[in-house]
Parts: sequence; structure tokens; C-alpha cells
Amino acid sequence: MNKQLYVDALLDGLGEGNADLEQAKRLCGFPLEGNQPALLESILGKIGGADISRQFIPGRLTLEKEKAADSVFAHESVEASPGEWFDEARKGLAVLQQAFANRQDSAAYRYTLYHFMHAYGARVAYRPEGQSADASLFDRNRVLAAVSQCLEHTGGEAKFLLLKGAVSGIQTYIYNDIKAEQAGEADKASKKLRGRSFLVEFINQVVSESIVEQLSLEQANILFVGGGQFAILLPDTNEIQQKLPGLLKEINLGLLERVGMHLGLITAWASCSGNLAADFARYYSEVNKKLEASKFKKHQQYLVSFFEQFENSGRLSNNEEEEKELGARAPYARYILEVSAESESALIALSSAIDEKRYRPAICSLGFLKKHFYIVKEEEEQKGQERAILLAFLEQYEPLFSQNGLSLKISALNEPDLLGSIHDFSSLNLEIAFGFRFFGNEAPIYPTKEGFAKEATAGSVMLFEDLARLNEDGAPGLAFEQLGVMRLDVDDLGAIFAAGLEGNASMERLLCLSREFQLFFGGYFNLLAERRYIYVTYSGGDDAFVIGSWINTLNFAQGLEEAFRKFTCGNKKINFSSGIFLCSPHYPVPRLAREAARLEKKAKSYPKEAKEVDKDKNALHVFNHTLPWDRFGEAMRFSTRLIDAVREIQNQRIRRSLLQRFLRIIQSTREDDFQYYRQVASLHNLMARQGFSRQKIEGDEKLLSGSGKIVKELLAKMKASREEFNDYTIPLHIALYQSKND
Repeated sequence: MNKQLYVDALLDGLGEGNADLEQAKRLCGFPLEGNQPALLESILGKIGGADISRQFIPGRLTLEKEKAADSVFAHESVEASPGEWFDEARKGLAVLQQAFANRQDSAAYRYTLYHFMHAYGARVAYRPEGQSADASLFDRNRVLAAVSQCLEHTGGEAKFLLLKGAVSGIQTYIYNDIKAEQAGEADKASKKLRGRSFLVEFINQVVSESIVEQLSLEQANILFVGGGQFAILLPDTNEIQQKLPGLLKEINLGLLERVGMHLGLITAWASCSGNLAADFARYYSEVNKKLEASKFKKHQQYLVSFFEQFENSGRLSNNEEEEKELGARAPYARYILEVSAESESALIALSSAIDEKRYRPAICSLGFLKKHFYIVKEEEEQKGQERAILLAFLEQYEPLFSQNGLSLKISALNEPDLLGSIHDFSSLNLEIAFGFRFFGNEAPIYPTKEGFAKEATAGSVMLFEDLARLNEDGAPGLAFEQLGVMRLDVDDLGAIFAAGLEGNASMERLLCLSREFQLFFGGYFNLLAERRYIYVTYSGGDDAFVIGSWINTLNFAQGLEEAFRKFTCGNKKINFSSGIFLCSPHYPVPRLAREAARLEKKAKSYPKEAKEVDKDKNALHVFNHTLPWDRFGEAMRFSTRLIDAVREIQNQRIRRSLLQRFLRIIQSTREDDFQYYRQVASLHNLMARQGFSRQKIEGDEKLLSGSGKIVKELLAKMKASREEFNDYTIPLHIALYQSKND
């Protein structure tokens, strides 16, 4: 099998070129000549017929705090030249090739090269001069590499299979048997929750990589992984057709035995032929329909084997101890070491030889795929030393890895600095493949034991009861100790992929779109969560579930929407909706997840809830009220002024009783116009008794105190818009909660 053709496809535009790629280029619809590096436009500005021009700064993809914004977000104007990127990328490629000088025909080199192109090719385009492009060089080349690999297997025939898979039962698995948090049990429950969420996000990537490895294909054949799904481009050969059903059966029975009955892999595939550039959108739609239908036929081809395996397993969840161990390590994970062997027995022998608790495998439940995964836990006092810790581990056990012929992959989480990793591990006499993944795993860490619960340990993940106490500055002492539980997902994402690209839903554009969503929700999302002391239960693809103190969750929601709007270039065709549920930190975990999901559903039905026909989802539900994101931002800004007015000392302050009266009017008269106006009339009398007379409110604006201006604004909104006045339930709640102890 000609693997050099695969390498040349990945490097097209950066390497020397290969005339044998012409057939693959024609099938993909790529111009054969005149291509050159060009500025990349954001594809998100083109969704739904929009024509918003925003460009990326050419350079290596990064999530370093100081550089992440320039890497993730497109800009109105970019002065940097693609030529500067080309020089930087060529130098990086030379370093990579030197590191693999004697191994450039190895699988480790091809895997690392794929991720190198992801890091260096995701922020530049490759098109004939004068043509704009919104699909990156990386997305173009990985499509080209995938097609070229398939052609190698079919002898040049344009016959493909588009395989799509999804893990079913995710929500049931994550929350099953996580009991109400009682004294002393909170830490165990949160670890199980984290471990299961991490494993679910991990499974799709591992399964898809196992499939292409078993079928002698490459990383580029995995078109996308995210949102609980994956898609793979396969050659349509008799060998693949015969081998694939058995491979998928093995995966499902392995999941049943090792993970439990709740999780299962559903798959479907469609035959593709001819011009992928012209017909890929049709094939993609076809396989989506087949996947939906397959949900009702799970395990149909091997039901007897499935039930036999189920009887032998006899449990709903088979790896509780691993879940808790994984949950303890996941928030600290910066690197994941994947160890592969010809047999699972070799992996078991290795883990037995490595008897230190710190170094034992974090994930063994996927051992049926002949893979174990190590997460070297980063301690608080060792921050910034993650590579050194992993290097010490590999140096200590280097003979074991070499003698047993094990394959190694090191995946960095949320930082695509491949060359740094290659340099730091260059002293090892081991063949290691390097890659990276975007993964939502942020969790607040105790900075100290002081001021927190008895169980607190500096450097460990914070318990929910302490998370609920965090102020906006991350210090304990919040007056109203409640959690804010937030669930969200992108509105109508299926329609965006199915029709958002309109007449040009090529492979490269679809993959570019999918990759961008994964970058935001899987990677950049962590930075937003860290700023607001938010615990990420899961985030990736297009949805997320997070927990924080109620005020930090509200501030996070506001910041997330602002960042998402910037990410989508202000395109009003791409939105997300969310529900935020407030509860005690001891509220049962499965119930709080369900309640947040229920409120998210209310946000999704926003036009019906608010009786406004000119809105389309793009909303938040919180404090028993649904409103669009722009008005939520206004409410949050007003809350800051309102809190200042409640705490005002020199001038007349607003009393809490007045805020409570405003809030009661909103809560008790939502559907009753007569009661609403009756309450408004009596409210004027109450304000007069508190010193806010009509004469004072309607007098000279310059003479009004801060609290007077607040009251005047509230009264004006009551008269102007009943619906928008209801939005004040948010700042009223915030002000009352924040001034609870005043």
C-alpha cells in the first residue's frame, strides 16, 4: 500500500507535490493548478446565505491564554501575509521530519504529521489567486488524503462508503445510579459524574481510530468526531464490506461487557461513487437518515450474542471504580498516553508491572480495543511540569515498552504545541506518535483549605458545597449559597449542516464547519469556564453542561453568548439556547441535570413561550422566565447598577422591600393584565412612602440620585413594554440575593 501518497496529500501546498494525486483532486473538486496560500475566511460568516467577511490571522492554532482569541476568532481585517505563515510552517515541518528522520515510513510519523497539519493548516487557505476560501488548507488536504487512501484500496475506482456512528444512551449512562449527595458522599458522586462524562466524550474518538486502524486506513479517513458522533470515509471493497459488520459487533459486545448495558454504538453507512465534490451533501443526508432508522434496530444482526453477553455481564455499569478514578484524574489531565498492543494480555501484564498508583492506567474498560490509557495526574505544586512528569514516567518504564513491542501515542489536551512535545520527548528511545485533542475538562481547584469545607484539600477539585459559595472573584462568602446548573446546545445544528451551506456543501466545507464547532466548545470553552470558576461536566461538538455558583453561572452565560457571537461573526443564523437551574449544592445530581434539561427545552420553545413570532429560539430560561440573549445582556448590565443602588449610602438607597414588590408584580401577574395594572397603581403609593414621590421621579434628571434613576427606569419600562418589564426578574433576583446579608 502506497503510504507516501497519503503523506504527499497531507502536505499538498507545503510539500513538493505529487502528480499521482490528480484523480483524487478531481473527485474532490479541487483545482489542479495555480493554488497558493491565501487568507482564510470564517465559514461561520457564510451560513444560511449570510455574507459576512471575517478573516483569520495565519499562524499555528493555539489556546494559550494570551493568544487564543486571535487564533479562535476571525477579524474584520488582517494585515499578516500568508507568506509569513508559509515560512513558519516549512520550518516546523523540517523540525518534524528531522525528529522522524529514520521513521518517515512509520504509522507514528503519519499520525503526527496529520496533527501537525491541523495545528499549522487550520488558519490558512489554499486556492488559486483571486479566489476567496472559507475551508482551510488542513480540511482540504485531509479530504484529499482520505480519498487518496480509498483509491489505493479500490485500485483507482471511485467507490466509497460513508460510515457514520453515534454512541446511544449517553444521558442514561452518565446519571444512572448517581445517588443523592449526602454528607461525605459529594466527592464520590462528582467523581463518578466527571469520569463517566470524560469516558463518553473519549469513546467516539477511540472507537473511530480503532476502526480505521483495523481496516488499514489512516487518521484522515476519520472525517469528524464530536457531539457524540463520528463519520469515516472508507473504500467500498468486498474485504471492507465483509470485515466491517464483525468489527462493529465486537465493539458493541465489548462496550456491553466493560462499560455496561446503557452505552451502545449505532452505525449506518451509505455507498458513494463518482464525484464526491458534487454529491457529498446527498450522501451525507442519506447516511443520516439510515442512522436515525438504525436506532430502532440496535444489535439486530447479533441479538443472540448480545443477550448471551448481557447475561454473563449481569450488571448495568461494570467499571464503577474506574469511573471514580478517572473522575479524580480528568480535571488535571494535560496529556493522555495511549498504549496499544497486539493483545489485551500484553496490556494487562504492563499495568501489573507498573504498580505505582500514580501511574496505573486511567482507562482499562476500552481494553477490548487493545488499548489502555494513562493520565499522569498533575499535582497543584507541579503545575507547568506536566511534560516533565510524563517524561519521567516513560523513562522509568522505557524497557517495558520496548521489550513488549507496544505502540505509544501522546495526546495533548487543548494545546496543539506538537513541536514542543516532540522536543521534550526526543531523549527517549521509543517510537511515539504525537497528537492533540480539544476536550472540555475545566474544574475549579481549591487554592487553599482555609475558608472551605472540612474535606477541602489544596489542589483538589472543589466540592459542590464550596462551589456554591464562590463570589465573582473566586473567593468563598457568597451571601446566597446556591448552584447554577446550565445546559445548552446550538439551535438547529442538523439544519445548519444539512442546508446552511446551501448549494456548496462540499466535504471540505462541512468538515471545516464541524471542526470549528469542536474548537470552540471543546477547547476555547475551557478558558471561558476558568475565568468564571465553572465546573465543566461535559462540553464538545455543539452542547455543554456546566455547574458553578449561581452568580458565576449567570456571568458565564453572558460571557459565553458574547464569545459565541464573536465566534460566529455576528451571523444571526447561528444561535444557541440554554436553561439555568438554581438549586442547593446537595440537590441530587440526576435531578439537577434533568431540571436544567427541562429549562433548556423551555428556551428552545421561546417563540411559543413569549408569543413572539419574529424570534427563533436563541434564548435563555432562568428565574422562571425566558428571554432572548440580547435582552439578557441588558438585564445583567442593569443588575450591576441595581446592586449599587441597593447598597448606596450617601444618597437615598433602594430598600429590599421595594425590589420584592416589583418582583411580586412580575411573578403574580404574568397572564393577568387587570391584576398587573392594579399592582402598578398600588406600587406608586409604596414608592412615595419610601421617598420616591412622583414629583421627585419626574423632576430634573440631574437632581436624581442613582437609586432615583433606577426607579424611574423601572417605572418607564412598566408602562412601555409588559414583556420586557418581565426581564427585570433577573436583575431583581440578583440584587436581592447579593444583598441578602446587608
